[in-house]
Amino acid sequence: MKKDIPWKLILAHLKNETDEQSESLFKQWMLDADNRLLFAELENVWNKVREESGVYNPDLSYYWAEMQQKMHRSAKKQYTFTFSFLRMAGMVALLFIMLAIGASYYLGAEFNRETPKALTYLSMSGKSKVILPDSSVVWLNNETTLTYYSAYEKSREVKLTGEAFFSVSKDPDKPFIVHTADLCTKVYGTKFNMNAYPENKDVKIALLEGSVSVYKNDCKEEKYLIPGQVATYCKTSRELTFLKDDVNFESFWANSSITFEAKPLEYIVRYLEKWYHVDIVLDPALSLSQAYTFTIKQEPLEVILRIMASINPISYSFDKNNVVTIKNVEPLK
Repeated sequence: MKKDIPWKLILAHLKNETDEQSESLFKQWMLDADNRLLFAELENVWNKVREESGVYNPDLSYYWAEMQQKMHRSAKKQYTFTFSFLRMAGMVALLFIMLAIGASYYLGAEFNRETPKALTYLSMSGKSKVILPDSSVVWLNNETTLTYYSAYEKSREVKLTGEAFFSVSKDPDKPFIVHTADLCTKVYGTKFNMNAYPENKDVKIALLEGSVSVYKNDCKEEKYLIPGQVATYCKTSRELTFLKDDVNFESFWANSSITFEAKPLEYIVRYLEKWYHVDIVLDPALSLSQAYTFTIKQEPLEVILRIMASINPISYSFDKNNVVTIKNVEPLK
């Protein structure tokens, strides 16, 4: 069934021309998950409209109203958009595309055309927080790409390359599905970490709470994880195993800080490697029983190593391949 789209309200919001009452109505409309999905796409294209408009400044309200009327008049018959007229100035062309997205989203069956829709999120340096159109929260680790597909009506599907920590909103009618190059993971409202960097020999899924099922792309036999388990897929042997493991270690990188209390060097180094995306080599002469207590937030690795060196006598060096070597320092006699 066709939904009423408050075009004027949306346009006013995008143009920052809403008053308190209309903004309240807009927020009520945005409570619906499908509406949030549509607005995210419209806002994305709207930004492109502004970028490409150049010096041309047409009457946006006029074209918005005209296009809305055309869509409603055409809703009862099959219709195929032709875009030869889009050779007009860039602003008008992109505006028509934006409205076509809205029409196909709500009237796609009547227009007899499918518009693929996808939102892609990138985290190329450090980590970043993403709120998906369905209100799920995702932390993306360094050099990670996440694509959210909104064309599916019966599911929420994403494609992951890299590492992400998911806090998925529950929706029994629309399962949340994560695709990687090797695995498919169905989520039933939960918190979990997935490490699927292409260069890694394994894909790892660590479940903190809730329920997920995992299956290989070439086999639809689902296997369920329970909280506290890590599913590991070996790309070489193509084996999928489930073991009780340290799920907090797999996901700690998504926290704002990490605190060590009287922890040995060998324990801390494991966390430092993941937090800073480096390899650390320990001198065999080091006393691994040395204990450290400190907290990491956003400090550079060298600052942390300097703190550690002030607690116990160690030296450290960086090479051009981002490998850190920590050596023992003999106390002065």
